[in-house]
Amino acid sequence: MSRIAAVAAAAAGSALCVVAIAVALPVFGARPPALLMLLVGGTLLLVGSLVASGREAEGAMTARADEGRRLRLMFRQLSKWSAALGVAAASMVCSRFVEHRIDVTNAGVNTLADESVVVARGVAAPVRVIAFVEPGRAAVELRALVDRYAAVTDRVRLELRSAAAAADLEVARAVGLAELLALGGPNVAVVPAVPGGSAPVERVVRYRFDAGQPDAEEQLTNALRRATTTTTPARVYVVAGHGEADLRDEGPAGLSRLRDALAARNVELAPLPLAVVGSRVPDDARAVMVLPATAAWESGEVAALRAFLDKDGALFVLFEPERPQPSVAAWAARAGVDVVADVVVDEGPFVTLLGGADVVTGSTQLGHAVTRPLKGALTHFPRAAVLGLSPVPDVLTTPLVSTGGDARAATIDARGPLPLVVAAEPTPAPAPSGASWALRGWVASRTVVAADATFVTNGALGLGANRDLAQSILQWLVQDDDHIAVRPRQRGGSLVFLTPSAREALAFVLLVVVPGLLAAAGAAVTAARRAR
Repeated sequence: MSRIAAVAAAAAGSALCVVAIAVALPVFGARPPALLMLLVGGTLLLVGSLVASGREAEGAMTARADEGRRLRLMFRQLSKWSAALGVAAASMVCSRFVEHRIDVTNAGVNTLADESVVVARGVAAPVRVIAFVEPGRAAVELRALVDRYAAVTDRVRLELRSAAAAADLEVARAVGLAELLALGGPNVAVVPAVPGGSAPVERVVRYRFDAGQPDAEEQLTNALRRATTTTTPARVYVVAGHGEADLRDEGPAGLSRLRDALAARNVELAPLPLAVVGSRVPDDARAVMVLPATAAWESGEVAALRAFLDKDGALFVLFEPERPQPSVAAWAARAGVDVVADVVVDEGPFVTLLGGADVVTGSTQLGHAVTRPLKGALTHFPRAAVLGLSPVPDVLTTPLVSTGGDARAATIDARGPLPLVVAAEPTPAPAPSGASWALRGWVASRTVVAADATFVTNGALGLGANRDLAQSILQWLVQDDDHIAVRPRQRGGSLVFLTPSAREALAFVLLVVVPGLLAAAGAAVTAARRAR
């Protein structure tokens, strides 16, 4: 065997060993195909390295007749290939006995979001995820999803069942899925373990899982949290009776989608017709949400909400440019936010994609508990009022969402970036002994002011990160800072918007510069060979 053939055999053997260790063994396990590939590769590597080193040593010995040099060359060649084989073997051992996952996908779509990891680690008792999914893509996707939770905690276990089996159908009846499966409803039940027996039906969380579902992780995370949370839902009242958007309305102007999304996070939205309940905010209210109204408030209703805020109640107030309410605007002013009866227009290059200049795109700030889980996602406001910031003593006012530099006010002289959502809370400094926040000029524990009320309605809740923003705001208002929003990473292209000049420059580089450099390199190599 010539030296070139020996080197080629050693290289081929090394490649076979690497493929066997990195691909065949993890996929097929310790089975004959992988073991045979590893054996053939190791044999070729050993024989080729020995022959190559012997040939090299023979040439050196013929030239100088140095036996010591021959032995040194053989040892050097063997050590070189043995080192490569040792690294491959060490990698195999680590992959077999040390659990380590590497996610190289865009945005880490195969890795749990930080919020999901927190929920999974907080599961204190075993949880059964019972799924009636037929074998196929949906079953594979669900198993892969649950495996990611199982890598974090050993208390989450998946059970794939079939409605065609009599025993499985009894399980479906026990968890309240039997009747729903026939209607095409929920097919997954998250069942927590309870002391002394099985969980009651009211503790079981049911939801629908389908193949290719973009929010599969979010649904399972929220189901786990609901199933393992024993506390009563935090109740947020939505002022009603003045023409505000309705929680029961499933049309574009309703709030039913926001209500259902918050129910998965242990927050309950309830209507508050102050004129009917005796102009008093219920004692179980954790926060009050005020939407634009078509009718004026009665004086008793204003006093009832003021009394709630004086007891450190939280407030979420949303505005529209056409309907600035004087009493509500006064509460926003106490939080350091001035509401101007003007509309924000966006003059950016992509406004037509979302419906026109009135639809303003906002970017979330990363330094606040509300927007930190959103990871800089964009939000969209169909019709936003102009907000101004006026510092108030002992109140910390923080813009949560702001427009870009292309936005401006329609009539007054105000240009972006303009605040769209602002959060306010008392400063950490303690109040004087015996004094309430009201005496310091403050009437709420936490307040959020939004320039647009449409972004929480059914028609706009699905735009960008609007839903996540609305949920995070309300959970922050009810003092639920630990679990604000679960925003899983989703597959998607990384889009790059290029200006015409940038496109021309890129085309010049790809069509002229790169081919020119390759041609020059080829000419240089050809000239060097001819000069020899």
